[in-house]
Amino acid sequence: MKLLISTLLSIILLVSSFSPISAEEIPKAQVMMLGLFHFNNPSKDVAKTKSFDVLSDESQTYLQKLAENIQKFKPTKVLLEYDKKNQEMIQQRYDNYLHGEYQLGINEIYQIGFRVAKLAGHKTTYSFDERNVHWQGGPLFEYMKADGKDINDKFKGLIKQVETTHNDYFEKLSLKEVLLKFNEKEMDDFNKYLYVVTNDAHQKDKFIGANASASWWHRNFIMYAKIQAHATPGERVLVIGGQGHTAILKDFLAVDRDRIQIDIKEYL
Repeated sequence: MKLLISTLLSIILLVSSFSPISAEEIPKAQVMMLGLFHFNNPSKDVAKTKSFDVLSDESQTYLQKLAENIQKFKPTKVLLEYDKKNQEMIQQRYDNYLHGEYQLGINEIYQIGFRVAKLAGHKTTYSFDERNVHWQGGPLFEYMKADGKDINDKFKGLIKQVETTHNDYFEKLSLKEVLLKFNEKEMDDFNKYLYVVTNDAHQKDKFIGANASASWWHRNFIMYAKIQAHATPGERVLVIGGQGHTAILKDFLAVDRDRIQIDIKEYL
């Protein structure tokens, strides 16, 4: 009898040692977001700022060091802000870069995204952008010019403050110092405040400001849904995008109980 019990216990222990890992034991996805100004400065934002020379020797040295630092996070995927319809073109450029046949363009997709993905040994990069939903600012600006002078004046003053502050950064700070500024909570909060300022613009029951703000959050909700699709259990995902997006996306990530938010600042 003792021998039988001993044998059964041995079998149970043997089976349990080969049992698959339960879902609870798979670590939650870790997501790290890097908020940026657009390196090639297409001047499509409301605030118009000067360009920063990311191709200078000092900036190029830092960008390579930055990629090496971020690699310590050991990302399993790198998500970049580009139109998905350009996936084939971006992938071809990345393939060429891996083979030493593409000189990195000015865009942050290349200067940071390609560098990190290559160091991580990735065969591809991924888009998380959304281009079918856009900020509905047109009706809001029309209203502010015609009937919303107080809101318009306040909004213009804040935009001027953004332009002055950013230009001051670009003229006086190193690229490292600028990126630290662009990933501070203070700048994220100021960015979102711009939408709160115009949110109450309305004509009777037409809430023009709120509709404009909602359209911007709508786009970012879709972008976050794409991040969620990649950030499954066990993944370590790096998200690189404009600070106007990451300011909002980080709020979503902060309350996402299925994913862990990693602060980028210690890698900058």
